[in-house]
Formats: sequence, structure tokens, C-alpha cells
Amino acid sequence: MLNRDQKRIFDHIKAHQLRQIEYEKSKQEKEQSECVKPLHMFISGVGGTGKSFLIEAIKALVKSIWSTLTKQTCAVAAPTGLAAYNVGGVAAHRLFQLLIEGQCASYWSLPNTSHKVMKTELQDLKMVIIDEVSMVSSFNLTYIHMRMNDSFE
Repeated sequence: MLNRDQKRIFDHIKAHQLRQIEYEKSKQEKEQSECVKPLHMFISGVGGTGKSFLIEAIKALVKSIWSTLTKQTCAVAAPTGLAAYNVGGVAAHRLFQLLIEGQCASYWSLPNTSHKVMKTELQDLKMVIIDEVSMVSSFNLTYIHMRMNDSFE
């Protein structure tokens, strides 16, 4: 069961996802000029406050709201494999196909075949959660942003 703070965050995300699905439905019927803006949230708390539990609840929510989609709708990433394992996700460099820091000094575009595969895998993605985001460098956050833009252009 979610505590009061978790429920407030959960309800905010749920409302946003429901607005998004309504927009998607109406977009199919007619072209709308106004879209639902992306939701950006930073959730923090000391160890043991239930952040991982909240992530599991959010993943289940997104999966249930977008149940008609066949591909992954909520991706969870973390800066290390262990951190990712703890929240049922994958390492950020794997999800976004980034080189590990120190291997490349700048952003590099994916080859066409890799880009197409990634675009197909992420086509239904409605939410990205990055756990332990304080451990992700500003460069990698920028590269993740750029990779997402490349994948959803």
C-alpha cells in the first residue's frame, strides 16, 4: 500500500497518463493542435522511504493504462547493472545504447540498423524512469536526451 507522499506522486502520474491516452484517442479521430506536455519529475528520499516500491507501482500503472500496446511502455534504467537489477530495469548505457564513460568523448549517432532496432523496441514507450539519477553524469543525461530525440523524431 502506498503511503500519503507516494500516493500523491502516483496520482499525479496517473492523471498525466490518462490525459495522454485521451489525447492519443482524440488524435486518431481528428488532428489536435495542443498536445500533452511531457511530465518531468524528480523524486528523492533517503534509503528505505519506498522509492523502489513506488517505481514498481508506477510500472504496473503504465502497463495497465497502455495495455493495448504490445511493446514496452515503461522503461526503467539505472547507472549500474546492480542498481538496475534492484528496480527491475536495465543499465542506462544498455537501454540507450551509450558507450561507457571514458570510451567516447562525445555523442555518437547509432548506425542505421541499430537505430531502426532501437526505434522499433521503444516505439510504444510512454515513460522512462531513471533510478539513482544522481549517479548519472550530466554528459550521459544529455546523451540520453539526444538518443530519445533520435528515437522519436
